[in-house]
Amino acid sequence: MPTPARWHIRKRYTYDLTTGEWDVAELMREFAFDAGLLVDAEFEQFPNKDMWDQALAHAGDAEDPEEVLDEQLALTQQMYRDAFEDVPEDHLEEMLTVLEEAFWRRAGMD
Repeated sequence: MPTPARWHIRKRYTYDLTTGEWDVAELMREFAFDAGLLVDAEFEQFPNKDMWDQALAHAGDAEDPEEVLDEQLALTQQMYRDAFEDVPEDHLEEMLTVLEEAFWRRAGMD
């Protein structure tokens, strides 16, 4: 399965015949993600699918379903912030927005 979030890095490698050493220069680094793959990986693939299904079921039985769902979403957002701390903030916020919108759609509260 393709990775939903990835870095694209271009480097130039130069070998110095006199010293026998490689020089590595990073020419470009950019982060990209595929919203469809991200949503699929988070909500349709195990083990996350089970976690979300359980959260939705638990919310259905709760007195305040939105509070239960907010808690699950906050945990997921923190997990993403921890896992992608090197990702530029604007990209991370975009990823979290995609996940949040997909989550509320699945919960029927969009």
